Amino acid sequence: MPRLFGWGKNKGYTGDHGRLSRIYIDKILDLQPTFFVFENVKGLLHTNKHRLFFEELRTKISEHYLTDVRILNSLDFGVPQDRERVFMVGLNKKWLKRKIGVRNIPMDYCWFQWPEDFRYSGAKQRYVWPQESPFGLFQRNL
Repeated sequence: MPRLFGWGKNKGYTGDHGRLSRIYIDKILDLQPTFFVFENVKGLLHTNKHRLFFEELRTKISEHYLTDVRILNSLDFGVPQDRERVFMVGLNKKWLKRKIGVRNIPMDYCWFQWPEDFRYSGAKQRYVWPQESPFGLFQRNL
């Protein structure tokens, strides 16, 4: 069966997902919502060519939005899946000025209060996790 999308092929901005990221940012700029959440794979920040693409998107949107970025792992929120994802949140600068009266908009870093659940902080290191066998079955490390 032929693949419809180039998922998982490390194509970055030239692949279908890269185009989707660009379309998503363009749609935000078109609709001008009060805030947005962007979520993607962590490789977007860990691979040089993908990081450059992400920074291009962030620069494009930063004229109208105050943004902050963080990599979060679902394990740290009680989800039994080791899944790191990049999150970018943005607040519309006009809205900040008009509705909240913010005069000096801060730089685009470290302003968002990211959620934390201390019950699960560091879960990847704190707990024993099953290992995958060569046959795809999971077994517990003892």
